Amino acid sequence: MKKYCSLLLFSLFSVLIAGCARHSGSIKIGVAVPLTGPQSAIGRDVANAVKLAADEFNSKDGSEIKIEVTAYDDQSQVKEAANVANKLASDPECFAVIGHMVSGCSLPASEIYARAALAMVTPSSTNPQLTLRGLKNIFRTCPVDDVLGAGAGEFAVRKLHKKTFAVLHDKTAYGQGVAEEFRKSVLANGGKVLSFEGVSQGELDYSAVLTKVKDLNPEVLYFGGMYPEGALIAKQMNSLNLKSVLFSADGLYVPEYIRLAEKAAEGTVITFVAPPYDQVAGAKDFVDKYNKKYGEVKIYAPYAYDAANIIINAIAAAAKSEGAGKLSRAKVIENISKTKEYRGVTGVISFDSKGDVIGKQVYFYRVENGKFVWIR
Repeated sequence: MKKYCSLLLFSLFSVLIAGCARHSGSIKIGVAVPLTGPQSAIGRDVANAVKLAADEFNSKDGSEIKIEVTAYDDQSQVKEAANVANKLASDPECFAVIGHMVSGCSLPASEIYARAALAMVTPSSTNPQLTLRGLKNIFRTCPVDDVLGAGAGEFAVRKLHKKTFAVLHDKTAYGQGVAEEFRKSVLANGGKVLSFEGVSQGELDYSAVLTKVKDLNPEVLYFGGMYPEGALIAKQMNSLNLKSVLFSADGLYVPEYIRLAEKAAEGTVITFVAPPYDQVAGAKDFVDKYNKKYGEVKIYAPYAYDAANIIINAIAAAAKSEGAGKLSRAKVIENISKTKEYRGVTGVISFDSKGDVIGKQVYFYRVENGKFVWIR
């Protein structure tokens, strides 16, 4: 009975938080990303981009609201992501969340935000299931795995003219998801997948599985995962004289990958969802501002910056129509869902009925002389 009452009280509290009027003061946007641990470089990049967007808005004259950004460390761990989500969901001053970074954290956290009617916009979680569950508060500014994986498989077979593949993934919602989409695309385009295996994040020795791959002699080794493991795989491939081309997705499209893998990174082919930012109208100004304030811009900062501005616009519009003192989370969600033709630094953004961004495509890079070179 006590357990039932506790659950009932929590549910009632969530409803009250979702619909209550806020008191005057700053309006909070939460950022849920890894701020410590091996993926923290990307997480800090996201947090900095959101802060930059908020600072720019707050510096404008005439606005009756101010945006406060608070970053929480989910460590890219599912349990910690749930803890962070509960904190943000129960904070009456919080009206939207940017995050989480990885799909494995976003999937459970999104359920918590949904119960509290709190908008969540992820700049980087690509697993399709995130937006296939009918949750009206979930959005993303990045494309889904089937876009990334399908484009990569077609490119590898039809443009790189590769025929045989081995596929590894890190067993996460992101890594395994994009690897499965890559495998499907390779097969659909006439390639042959010789193996499909999972490895664990945080391991220090992948030589056993890489030796098995070497015996298969694939032309391409595809890895679905993040840059710390990707760098280690690249170095151990080099040590084993495994000549397969290493192919991966956006989890390796960060300067830290090249720094960690060193010369072993050379020749790696990587997919990303945007051309170099100096090729996108308006992006160069963002990159210059970001670099001046925080140092070198990395993988997801532009997507986080766009997500932040979309949220801020939705909050500002809600405050204007409802009054800043009566702002509701439901109105913020409604306004985000109406985003059409928003011209951001990553291109033009519109959301479909599921909350997915419309019309993104895949771009390809190769590591050459210690840099990511756009090849298509």
